[in-house]
Amino acid sequence: MQSQQYIAGLMQAKRHNLERMVEKVPDTDWQVLQNFISHSPWDAQSLTKPIATAANAAIGGDVDSCLLLDESGFSKKGQHSVGVSRQYNGRLGKVDHCQVAVSAALCRRKRVTLIDTRLYLPENWTAAKDRCRAAGVPATRQKFQKKAELALEMVQQARENGVVFEWVGGDAFDGDDPTLLRQLDQQGERFMLDVHQDQRVYLEDPQPYVPKRQGKFGCHPHCYHTDQPAVEVRTWAAEQPESAWHKIGLRSRTKGDHHAHALHRRLWLWNGLEAQAHQWHSLVTRFFSK
Repeated sequence: MQSQQYIAGLMQAKRHNLERMVEKVPDTDWQVLQNFISHSPWDAQSLTKPIATAANAAIGGDVDSCLLLDESGFSKKGQHSVGVSRQYNGRLGKVDHCQVAVSAALCRRKRVTLIDTRLYLPENWTAAKDRCRAAGVPATRQKFQKKAELALEMVQQARENGVVFEWVGGDAFDGDDPTLLRQLDQQGERFMLDVHQDQRVYLEDPQPYVPKRQGKFGCHPHCYHTDQPAVEVRTWAAEQPESAWHKIGLRSRTKGDHHAHALHRRLWLWNGLEAQAHQWHSLVTRFFSK
């Protein structure tokens, strides 16, 4: 009951404080809502699972369905909101005092809805146990996790909840994390994650090896070499002939149709620390409007 009233207040009130919210929702008491938000214990998964199930029934299961991973920042001025810190706020495009949440959304064509979210706790929070306890952070969540680790948890949780999707999508914050790429691959997930244009890739398997002069000392993670040159994605894409690009229609808009030029190629990623490079099928796109 209180959760429905709280959400209704968020949707209807212009100012999101409880006094203004209860003015928009009949039979609501702000003190009851304050106790619900600040003190009453409840399990988030007991709410997110039925939401995921309902979303799956509506837009999951089709070959066009995907799970989109993203993060969003929420500007804050104080010091007591859980996870608040000076960090990158994607909504502002700069470092600011904010909270950051990682989310998963189920999508099919033009229909999309959130099915899970995780609050990111910076290390200056997880290292301060007293601060976490005072803010009510559960003990199970007081261990530092990277945003990519939170994203992987949500992919796994969606599968456990029975959500059906064909592939996983995300931006370059996820695409730059090699551990996330490997784990998605090992779990049999199909995925398409962005990378930054200065990402270095190999056009041929780099075949990492240990130089003979170092081999007698054993294989240390930092002693791998390769004779294959690495190239930045933007440099490689700029060198491709026009005949290698394929035109793909995306959507129609009032100002004209939106298209992309796509280039598909098998590439290898290697961070210089592992005994084996990882092979991926890469899709490079150029967007334009007509």
